[in-house]
Amino acid sequence: METHIDLTKITIIDNSLPEWIIDYGSDSVSRFPFYYAMATIDNSEEKFFGNVLYHRSGNIDNRLKDPWFVDTVINFYLQEHLPKIYPNYKLNFIHRVNLNGQLPNLHSQKHVDMDNNFDNSYWTMVYYIGKHCIGGSLKFFNDYESDCVAEYEYIPGRMVIFPSKYIHQAMSSTKGLRVSLNVVCSLNGV
Repeated sequence: METHIDLTKITIIDNSLPEWIIDYGSDSVSRFPFYYAMATIDNSEEKFFGNVLYHRSGNIDNRLKDPWFVDTVINFYLQEHLPKIYPNYKLNFIHRVNLNGQLPNLHSQKHVDMDNNFDNSYWTMVYYIGKHCIGGSLKFFNDYESDCVAEYEYIPGRMVIFPSKYIHQAMSSTKGLRVSLNVVCSLNGV
């Protein structure tokens, strides 16, 4: 599968939330349960540490209560940031919300959040939570065999927004738990 990465469709928002929310989120994830689970929709055998908080088409264990900062991050994304980037956007639905954790030296695989069989309305927002992480950049690729075409540093409080069909890979940290919130939405008007 090949997808040309249009760098103009990748948006970076630093300091996307007030510092106290970033601090609270970083402290909270240190006590949050992560599971060793299947990674992506492409049926790969690769696994990762994460916690699926919400999936539109799946049966998620409702005994797990979302940390309140997850709702706060999603609300800032949908109500504060997206209208500034795409003034005419309309939310169709939230498809999936994951809280991902990576230990040092544990890279994720190259993957897409929604493949080309879906329409172009799917967008991914990745929010970096852990303040005690060093390293852990996000890389983008045109195909599974190519070299990296763009790389964005892991900075706590940073949001990275991009089309869900873009091939990407979360690199591991060199120190500390790399934690990110991954939200996949169907949007019109972008």
